[in-house]
Amino acid sequence: QELSSSSGGGGGGGDAWQENRALKVSGTCSKVKEHDWKRRRRQRAEERKRRKAMDAAKEQHCPSDMEVSTDAGRSTAVVHWQAFNTAVLNESGDDEYDIVFSDASVAPGSEFKLGRTAVTYELRDKSGATVASCDFVITVRDEQPPDIQCPGDVYLMTQYNSDKAVANWIEPEVFDNTGGEVTLQQIGGPKQGDTLRVGRYVLSYSARDRDGNEAVCNFGIYVVDRQSPKLRNCPKSKTITVYPDQGYAAYPEWDVPQAWDNVDGENVPVQLVQGVQAGTRLAIPAGSNEREFVTAIVYEAVDSSNNAARCSFEIRLVRDDSSEEQTKKHAENHEKIRETETVEQSEEQYQQRLHDTEEKQSEQWAEKARRLREEREAKNKQRKERNNNSNNKKNRKASAHRSETHHQHVRANTHDLEESLRMEEELRLETNDEVSSSETASGKQPLSKTQRRKKRREDRAKRRKERDGKRKNNKTSTAPTRSVFRAFGSFLWALIRPWSWPLYLSIPFFLICFVCIGVGCYFVYAEVSDNTRGRGRRVPKYNSWSYRLANMFNSKPSKLRV
Repeated sequence: QELSSSSGGGGGGGDAWQENRALKVSGTCSKVKEHDWKRRRRQRAEERKRRKAMDAAKEQHCPSDMEVSTDAGRSTAVVHWQAFNTAVLNESGDDEYDIVFSDASVAPGSEFKLGRTAVTYELRDKSGATVASCDFVITVRDEQPPDIQCPGDVYLMTQYNSDKAVANWIEPEVFDNTGGEVTLQQIGGPKQGDTLRVGRYVLSYSARDRDGNEAVCNFGIYVVDRQSPKLRNCPKSKTITVYPDQGYAAYPEWDVPQAWDNVDGENVPVQLVQGVQAGTRLAIPAGSNEREFVTAIVYEAVDSSNNAARCSFEIRLVRDDSSEEQTKKHAENHEKIRETETVEQSEEQYQQRLHDTEEKQSEQWAEKARRLREEREAKNKQRKERNNNSNNKKNRKASAHRSETHHQHVRANTHDLEESLRMEEELRLETNDEVSSSETASGKQPLSKTQRRKKRREDRAKRRKERDGKRKNNKTSTAPTRSVFRAFGSFLWALIRPWSWPLYLSIPFFLICFVCIGVGCYFVYAEVSDNTRGRGRRVPKYNSWSYRLANMFNSKPSKLRV
C-alpha cells in the first residue's frame, strides 16, 4: 500500500522505487518447479556424458585381458600391471588417481591361481569422484611339462645256460608343478616281464598332465652274458714211452676240444694258446739225461662277450732204454703200421661197399614187388573165374521170384568187384613197372606221370557219371510226392517275395497295399486332429485301432478332450 500510495503521489517515479528499509517480506521463497520430462532428459544427458567420460578414461587407463603362464615349479603366477596410464596424466597435468580394489588379493604383484580370475577396481580423483571402473580377466595357464625322472640304465645277466633274461625295472617317477594327476605311459621298448635276448634295448616313457603338457624320458636295458663257454671232450694227460731207434721222439695225436656257449652255441672258436698242435713231433732233447719230458697243451675258447674258458693237459715222454729184443719188437710193430692202409683208402672202400649193398637191396625189393604183383593178378584172375562160374550156374537155374533186395545184393557184389579191379589197375599204373616194360617191348611210348594222372581223372569222372545214372534209374515211387512238396515250397517262397512276381500281378498288389496304407493314415489323422469338417462333434471310438494309434502321438488322450 505504501508503494502504491507513493507511486500515485505527485512525487517523481524514481523516488517510488527507492529502498524502503521498513519493507519486510515474510514467507518461503522457491523456484518455479521443473517439469518431470525436462528433469529426466537432463539426467539422461548427464548420465550419458558421465559414461562417455568414464569409457574414455577406461580406454586410456585400464588394461585389457591378460594371459600368463605359471611360474617355474609352481602352480601359481605373480602378475604385475599398471593400474593407470601415467603418461596421460603427465600430459594433462592431473594428479594421480586413487585406486580402490574390490579385493585386496587381486592387486598388481599378487599371486594368481590357475584358471581365470576377474580383477575389478575404480580410479578416483582427489575429490573422490569415480573417473573410471576397470574390470578385466587374468588367465593363468599351465604350460610347463611335468617332471619325469627315469631310472638309470639297467643291466641284466642272462639265466644259466640260456641266452635270455627276464626284463624287470623300476617305473619312472613323475610329478607336476600343479600337483594334479599325471598320466605315465610307455611308448617304446619291451614290456615288463618280457624275455629278452642278449643286446641293448631302449625304453621310452611319456608323462602328460591334465593341460596336455608332455615330457619324455629314455633309458636303456642291457642284457649281458657273463657265463663262460664250456669246453667238451678235453683230452686227458698222456704218458708216451719213447725208444732210442726213433730218437726218443713221438707224434702224439688227440682230438681238439669243442666249445659250447649259452649265446653263441657251437659257434665258439677254440684256439691253441700254449703247446703244439696234434701230430707234431715231440722228442727228448738230444744230450739230455732227463728220463721224462713234459709238454703242456692249453686250449682257450672265447665267446662273443669275451668270456673265456681254458682246457689244459700234458704230454709226458718217458725214455725207455730196455734190451735189444724189445727194441726189435717195437721196430716190427712200426713196420706193420706203415704197411696198413691209410684212413682215406679205408673210407673209399667203405663208400664202394655201401653203394654195392644199396644196389643189391634195390634189386631184391624190385623182385619182391614183381612177385607180389604176379600173386595179386593170379588171385584176381581166380576170383573172376569163380564169379563167372557162379553167374552161369545161377542163370541156368529156373528163375523164380527174386526180390529187389536180391538184386541190390547182386549189384553191390558187382560194384565191389569193379572197385577192387579199379584199385588194382591204379596200383599197376602207379608202379608202372610191368606196363612200362610191356609198352617198351611192343614199341609204344610209356605214359608219363602227368598223362597217368590225367587218365585217372578221366576214369573217375566216367565212374561218377555211371553212378549218377544208376541213382536216377533206382529212384523209388516217392518221386511224385517229393515233387509236390518241392512245388508247394517254391510257391510259398515266391508268395513272400512279391517283387519277383510278373507285372500283371505285382502292380495291382502294390496298388492295393498303397490304398490300404492311405486309408489307415487318414483314420489316424482324423483321430488326431480336431477338425470334424462340418460333421459336428464326434464321439471317438475308444476301442478302435485308429484311436489307440492316434493316442500314441498325443500327450493328452482324445477321451479327456471329449
